[in-house]
Amino acid sequence: MQVTLEQLEPCKVAVRVEVDAEAVKAALDDVFTEIAGKVAVPGFRKGRAPRPILERYIEAEVVRDRAVSKIVPEYLARAIEEQGIEPIAHPEVEMGTLEAGQAFHFTATVPTRPQVRLCDYHDVPATRRRVEVSDEDVDLELDLLRRRNARLEDAEAETATAGLVAVVDLDSYRGPRRLKNRSRADLLVDMDDTQGVPAFNVAIEGARIGETREMPVRYPPDHRDPVFAGKEILHKLTVKALKHKVVPELTDEFARSVGNVDNVEELRAKVRSSLEATAAEVADNEVRDQVLEYVVARSEVHFPDVLVQEQVADMLSSRTEALEERGLTLDDYLGARGIDYATYERELREEARRLIRTQLVVEEVTAQEKIEVTDEEVDEEIARMARAAGAPTASVRAALEQQGPGARRAIRLQLLFRKTTDLLRSFARITEE
Repeated sequence: MQVTLEQLEPCKVAVRVEVDAEAVKAALDDVFTEIAGKVAVPGFRKGRAPRPILERYIEAEVVRDRAVSKIVPEYLARAIEEQGIEPIAHPEVEMGTLEAGQAFHFTATVPTRPQVRLCDYHDVPATRRRVEVSDEDVDLELDLLRRRNARLEDAEAETATAGLVAVVDLDSYRGPRRLKNRSRADLLVDMDDTQGVPAFNVAIEGARIGETREMPVRYPPDHRDPVFAGKEILHKLTVKALKHKVVPELTDEFARSVGNVDNVEELRAKVRSSLEATAAEVADNEVRDQVLEYVVARSEVHFPDVLVQEQVADMLSSRTEALEERGLTLDDYLGARGIDYATYERELREEARRLIRTQLVVEEVTAQEKIEVTDEEVDEEIARMARAAGAPTASVRAALEQQGPGARRAIRLQLLFRKTTDLLRSFARITEE
């Protein structure tokens, strides 16, 4: 076997392989013998007929094709190993014609591992916004808190419109069968909700009391509810009543009911402290993003296009599924934006390249700085997630275990990213605005 290499791109190499005539003959003979053992020739037991007779019953093209299917994987694997190539995806192979008594040539275009050469990521300049929380910010947050704790009273309106809350009976069907355990009575649908999935408020917009609207939804295969996952579900929503929100006054009694405080002033102080902590976290994250953008822009990063293709496919799949959960299609989304699919795909490719560059740079910093995440840190993160969700840690851990080892691995990768970018931020030269 003779092998020659040609570097086509920083992360793409052409591997040209020549298999000598003797090896070609051996492969053809092996395949012929294998096929001959299964061919019935009148007057002979299987595999016992002389070769000249067997050749009348066995197509030469079939023998050549099978020989090629044996030669190429074997010799390509040997060539890749001998040359120390690290492929990250299946190669594209161009082959010559295989003939007995002649050497056989083929060329494999192999995408190889990304290459990253980091810039100096110490003393990166960054600017941090001064954290300020005004009285107006506190007033706005208190107003939102009051609205979130509004009580519902009967409305005089006759149709479901913005500003109201509809009381509906939800009946869900998979085909002709009503899903009893997925149907609900007296479901509250906020007509101002922009985050609901599916968007039931959109389905019942303008419906009168007593009216039933239908909303078909195609759920993605990995939907959290296995009854809905990958299925076409028909939701029937019957409007039973309409309510309007009565927002409570900002009083000491209200403060005690929502803030574990004694009066309005203590609630104001608590809200201000929370807003300041959030603003500080946002400011720190902005610094992190500045530093990361600086390092990524000045580092030399090469990667094969196959990574972009895979990233675009993942992004397109997840976004299509998110739209379907809201009862929308990709065409609906593109139409609302006034763009065609080709334009959207170009946007996705650009975003994919940016994400890949960033991830590769972070991974290289992680490796150079020898950053690790322990099992204990993963457990602590799971406990933090449980506290944020107001759920028992054991329940969250059990749910993650049901998802398989990939769930903990995803948390570990998130923590690695966070620790690495926090380290980059700690190296930065930060000035306050």
